[in-house]
Amino acid sequence: EVDVAMAVQDSCEIANRDLRNFAQASCATFLSNTWNLMHESNIDLRHTTVYSISYFAVALKKMCGFFQFLDATTLYASFKGVPSQRDVDLLTKKAQDNIDIACRYLQAKLLSISVLSALAELTGGDAPIALFLGDLPEKNHPVSPGIEDFIQPAKLCANVVVNDKVYRILEHGREGGDTKFDLQNSPLAAYLYGMLGEAGMDKCLEYAVCPMTPEDAKKLLDSLPREAVVYIAKPCAILAESRKAGLKAIIEEYSD
Repeated sequence: EVDVAMAVQDSCEIANRDLRNFAQASCATFLSNTWNLMHESNIDLRHTTVYSISYFAVALKKMCGFFQFLDATTLYASFKGVPSQRDVDLLTKKAQDNIDIACRYLQAKLLSISVLSALAELTGGDAPIALFLGDLPEKNHPVSPGIEDFIQPAKLCANVVVNDKVYRILEHGREGGDTKFDLQNSPLAAYLYGMLGEAGMDKCLEYAVCPMTPEDAKKLLDSLPREAVVYIAKPCAILAESRKAGLKAIIEEYSD
């Protein structure tokens, strides 16, 4: 019986070690480690120059659903005091904090990509994400303009409530190795999250659907502040040369 108990305790320790990433001290590192797994379940993300806006939106929505379903109290196991209940409680609390931040981070990313999807849908349909965001930086390659060169995070207002940790990660980036399909920081998501805040983001997310029709696209853009639509569409009109006419029409429509 003692041997069986020790075997179960060892199994608990091994299982808990496998899930240690959820309890990372730094949520930015936790998100980076998680982000590196996205391309394993989303084949198109392995092809960094050709995946579409809608495909990335679907991938983000799936990951949002996973984290919203996740219950931190089920992650870590203990048997006859090994590990101690105190250790399990500490791991569970940190894991829950990381999961909560990851959910909001992913929702902010989803909203930003959904806005691009709406602009694409209204100007000719779905497109490679690089058309609207620019090419990702590559070593030993000339640097080409990207959305990050045009979009600045919104200045936080006293009446806009945000989670400081979420905003900081969006603005400054995840910590850890670079992914080949996405920037570490998220200037567009940081801008929208900072402008809308928690409540405003939730309202707009109601219209962030996949797949997106022209009617859905219009509803999403109409849910945003008009100046935000113009601010985002302007750099897209520079980067997406083939969609310039349609984007300029959107800019004109939403300009006061």
